Amino acid sequence: MRIGTLGGTGPAGRALAARLASIGYEVVLGSRSRYRSMEACDQIKDKWPDLSLPISPGDNEAAADCDVVVSVVVNAQQTEDVLFGSGGAAAAMRPGSVFVMCSTVDPNVSIDF
Repeated sequence: MRIGTLGGTGPAGRALAARLASIGYEVVLGSRSRYRSMEACDQIKDKWPDLSLPISPGDNEAAADCDVVVSVVVNAQQTEDVLFGSGGAAAAMRPGSVFVMCSTVDPNVSIDF
């Protein structure tokens, strides 16, 4: 199974991506900033030297070939940007793929998404 983590360049996203990769999932790390993705991968390699994560240049590229897409951002606005903003993941996701949102948001916002 291929899992894309979006916006997951902070501590929670890095730990999630590393854990998923360590138990055998193919993980693609996506971020709006290639530099932040590369920096996050370096931090993952420092902490978990046996893991290798591909870096995607953007959210839609990370989502395009994934079975599951996990958004690891802070709030509803960032989630909306990851999904529907310029280069957002929603347009690139395959039919039947699953979106997982790890943000703390009002349940009605989740329903609207």
